[in-house]
Amino acid sequence: LQDITRAKESVTIVSPYVTARRVKWIEAALQQCAQHRISVTVITRTPESLPVSSRKAAEMAASMLRELSVNAIFREGIHQKYAIMDGSVVWYGSINLLSFGASQESIMRLVSSSIARALQETKA
Repeated sequence: LQDITRAKESVTIVSPYVTARRVKWIEAALQQCAQHRISVTVITRTPESLPVSSRKAAEMAASMLRELSVNAIFREGIHQKYAIMDGSVVWYGSINLLSFGASQESIMRLVSSSIARALQETKA
């Protein structure tokens, strides 16, 4: 959250799954970004590509993101999990950043504009 609140230009979060509980957890940081006109993009799976039991929750989370001025981009079949702040701070690993639950996962923080650039090229 500190990296998001310290962002000066942009935040990109790629998380195949998004839950309302995690959007609530990150809400204050996203509000701060909106107040400072920092571009925030979330790339996630389309609700239609999820199991029927998860669709309504995903739609609710997507609605919450839009209310927070987040640019939500929906793509089918994504599995990457990372976040990039200002083109250089990267969080990369196996954690679904916007739906993380209680499972054991890993993530690492890197400061590398070249890694950020490579990840941004893969999402294009």
